[in-house]
Amino acid sequence: MINLKLSKIFEDFAVMLEYKEENIFKINAYRQAARVLKKTNDLDKYVMEDRLGELPGIGKNLREKILEYYRTGKIAEYENLKKEIPLIIFDLLKIPGIGVKTARLIYRSFNPNTLDEVESLAKAHKLKEVAGIGSKTEQQILVGIASIREWQEKIPVSLYSRNVNEILEIIKSIPGVEKVSVTGRLRLKEEIIPYYHFLIVFNKSPDEFVKIMENLGYTLLSQEEGFLFLAPEGFKLKIEFCAKNNWGNKLFSTTGPETFLSVFGVLDDNFAEEEMIFSTKGLPFIEPELRTADGLFEFLQEKELRDLLTLSDIKGDLHIHSRHSDGVCTIKELAITAQNNGYEYLAITDHSQSLTVAKGLDEARLLTQIEEIEKLNQELSGITILKGIEVDILKDGSLDLPDKLLAQLDIVVASVHTGFKLPGEEQTVRIIEAIKNEHVDIIGHPTGRLLGRREQYDVNVDEIIYQAAKYHTALEINSSPERLDLKDEYVARARKEGVLISINTDAHDIHRLTNDLQFGVMVARKALLTKNEVLNAKDLKSLKKFLRK
Repeated sequence: MINLKLSKIFEDFAVMLEYKEENIFKINAYRQAARVLKKTNDLDKYVMEDRLGELPGIGKNLREKILEYYRTGKIAEYENLKKEIPLIIFDLLKIPGIGVKTARLIYRSFNPNTLDEVESLAKAHKLKEVAGIGSKTEQQILVGIASIREWQEKIPVSLYSRNVNEILEIIKSIPGVEKVSVTGRLRLKEEIIPYYHFLIVFNKSPDEFVKIMENLGYTLLSQEEGFLFLAPEGFKLKIEFCAKNNWGNKLFSTTGPETFLSVFGVLDDNFAEEEMIFSTKGLPFIEPELRTADGLFEFLQEKELRDLLTLSDIKGDLHIHSRHSDGVCTIKELAITAQNNGYEYLAITDHSQSLTVAKGLDEARLLTQIEEIEKLNQELSGITILKGIEVDILKDGSLDLPDKLLAQLDIVVASVHTGFKLPGEEQTVRIIEAIKNEHVDIIGHPTGRLLGRREQYDVNVDEIIYQAAKYHTALEINSSPERLDLKDEYVARARKEGVLISINTDAHDIHRLTNDLQFGVMVARKALLTKNEVLNAKDLKSLKKFLRK
């Protein structure tokens, strides 16, 4: 977790330096370091082995700051700089589309201390009077502040998946806790949850538990249907108490959802373990995340739970970025990691030329990469590297690399990265044009959503699914926990139409390549997919047959 803390500090450094209008190269150095640290989960090892200099962009100055944090738990320059920057700047930057320049303009013009004050200024149409803001930005700020308030009550899977075990261990360590489990929407592994939810057997009084939590820095908010606490970090945590002999019933009922519970009716007996409830109904134990699946019991009439896709069914990853664009690893490093993961193949799909912010590849650089991959395929054994690209779908539906170049690749993922606000009909036609292109194999992150940060764009998903089926184009479940795109509801519709699904990490580093696929497989299982319905559950020979469609 220390790498994430340092990443946040360095990102804040960049913001504060930009606010002070300092050297752009220095600002970018901190931003680059923040990105690198965020992805360096084994930072402790680099520090202990004195290898920080091996990390991209970590020079002498940044290295010393990292070591200072390890020694003292803080960075003096950072603490001093924070005293010079108004706190409201960081709140303003949470508004989508608002950068440091606009935030600085607002503060210097009106000196607001809270977002409530900024909202009042926008509603009074005061902000648009400032040169460089205007009516459009003013409206964007109002929408953004409303969105921030909404998402303050929501914890996305990208966050809770990282720290739920840490919270669980804290609860387990409390004297008197005999048994503990996640429950509710957390146990169902929903995309977004309102709070961390735990069921516990506690051999002391609830009041004693509250005292212990308050000593740990938690604040009791309410006692309705459990004890709701506010953590020092700002998230909410709900605790429900249970007797040992009723553990199975309570875990079952608090997990939900109601539609699933209604099939079982009223439970007449007390069950010490949840599995006993399923046995009484002649059913196999159904994993919590499957209990939200639409059509689950109809599925079980024809198939068994073991028929569903599992992580071990995946043969490779078909959407990965290397150092050639905005990834942090070499192609060889990615290939070796994929092989260690047990994969038969992986596809290198760096960004294409129009995405300049991600160092997208033009024709010459892509041809150079093709040569590198061909050499690596001769050098490495036990893993096949597929030559690919994540090509941008332009606003008119054309692709930003020529067909003759795409024809030289093994696989083409086509994605939208700009023009998110196109009208629904235009956005839909745009993606369909890409689906029709004979070289496009997969549509990447088809609805463009970012959980907790950006809603999906206006697009007719049913029409996209219909056209994907017609042109034999696969649709992606992007396994990045910040995306999970397509969501399970759409994946289930695609399955019914016979559309193959490709479950990819969109990894930019080896940690994501190894860790993130589990989230995409979870979405697939919620949509009741079997391995026969997943493109990258095919062996290499079968995959190549599809790619030659």
